[in-house]
Amino acid sequence: MLKNMLILFPVLYIIVLPILDKSFDSTGRSITELTLYCVLPSILLIKIFHTKVIHINTIDILSLFLFVWGCFKVIFSSIPTDFSSVSIFIIALYAYIYIRCGSVKSSLPYLLFCGGCIQGVTVMMQYFGLMPHYNLFYKTTGTFDTTALLGIYLSLSIISGFFLYVNKKKSVFIILPCITLLFYALYLSQSRTAWLALIIGFTYMFQLYKNKKFIYISIPILLLLSLYLYTLRPVSVIGRLYINLISLGIFCSSPISGHGVSSFKAMYMPAQGEWLSRHPESVFSVIADDNYFAFNEFIHIGCETGIIGLILFTSIIIKSLSTISTDSHNIFYYKSLLSGFCCFLLFSYPFNELFFVLLFTTIIACLSNYDYKSILSINIGKTAKIAITLLIIINIAIAFIHYKNCIASEKDIKNSYPILSSSALYMNRYGECLFNNNEYEKAIPILEQVNRINPNSRMLDILGVCYLKQKRYDEALISFEQSKKMVPSRILPRFHLFQLHIETGDKNKAKETAIEILEFKVKIVNSTVIRIRNEMKIFLESLSQ
Repeated sequence: MLKNMLILFPVLYIIVLPILDKSFDSTGRSITELTLYCVLPSILLIKIFHTKVIHINTIDILSLFLFVWGCFKVIFSSIPTDFSSVSIFIIALYAYIYIRCGSVKSSLPYLLFCGGCIQGVTVMMQYFGLMPHYNLFYKTTGTFDTTALLGIYLSLSIISGFFLYVNKKKSVFIILPCITLLFYALYLSQSRTAWLALIIGFTYMFQLYKNKKFIYISIPILLLLSLYLYTLRPVSVIGRLYINLISLGIFCSSPISGHGVSSFKAMYMPAQGEWLSRHPESVFSVIADDNYFAFNEFIHIGCETGIIGLILFTSIIIKSLSTISTDSHNIFYYKSLLSGFCCFLLFSYPFNELFFVLLFTTIIACLSNYDYKSILSINIGKTAKIAITLLIIINIAIAFIHYKNCIASEKDIKNSYPILSSSALYMNRYGECLFNNNEYEKAIPILEQVNRINPNSRMLDILGVCYLKQKRYDEALISFEQSKKMVPSRILPRFHLFQLHIETGDKNKAKETAIEILEFKVKIVNSTVIRIRNEMKIFLESLSQ
């Protein structure tokens, strides 16, 4: 019974969690997190009561130190830390112990490959307009918000597929068509980092066969690919370098201990404003936009936990990659996953999503399972088991109380609606929150009320998108046209009109709008304008073929 629970539970967060995150509203997502928060420690308790001795290795010690330091930075953060950040931290710890206690490492390649195939099918359905998409500018993001996050999943799934084909001798008639689907989905995702991660991952895997030719060839391929990917969107690359520059300034203001967990989002925009005020003539002032991500998790961790946290985190990765085992096939697979994941850590923000925190934790824990050099062994007696049980029960109780408070807060907000329905500020925030949580049907009456008491271009755009998601095309057209008339200098209403024409199948109007957007002169050419123009060019090129 215990073994079945240990094997089946990873399905929840490796395959199901990315899908559930977009299928549910905010309450549903809270329930999913609460389920993880309760089920993981419950399984751990069952396992602990069947365990007499725990063997601790170097990776375990480093992970424990990082967790303790993270808890310290949560308590003594310069910015108030929300419960969701703390809960992700604790769920990651549970996941690490869970993988270390259970024999689930052999199932990970199957789970990742199956999950990737589901994402691949989702991408294809989005491409042909059979499923909704979750990004304003890209329609092929799978069940994720951005192409970067989809790219992480697909690239790791492709590595898993090749591993299953080469080492597990799985049927070529099943594996290769699925890998072809994954490659095409990755191409549609337009994730640049994913291709770099693939080559790095395969380079690590080919070390198993001591194929030095491939390793030597992969270095110039990586350099050429990096140069080519830069030429695709040079402004985007420059923008990220600029973000890294601002982020390093935040890091340097408290380099030893950092500013605390969850502090980066609160500190970035003021730091950007201060930097631009000192360098008003900088080329970065043209492309600067609202941003809350470092686009580099090492810098992000350094800003929030300082050099101490950064050294601990980097040491965990280095020790994991240097783990030696007689089971060379499996260990090189996990090292391939980790090296590919590290590529995303350098250029994206995977730790912003619970799923990728758990996936990274799982990879590290699986590699730790191959490190048989124990530093110490701890005997688990009755007293220790009782103490651990009490700690876990208290932890779960706190999570339930927080969840109950969240539900009560939602009810209070709904109950306040009759009184505050004439308040433009309240209605704006309420409608925007519903929209951000993909609750389009609930958001429409709120945003319609906003349009009656305090109409503005931005809210009309959001209302139009809600109509579009609900397939109320005539009302969406009216909203976007009104927004376009209100502020003629904005490009977004035109882009929304283009999306509307595409969804309704009116290619002639879509073509006219695309040409209008490309000829349209904007005040500032930022990353949003570049993305929109790029999509218009791709659309017009597809018509000419």
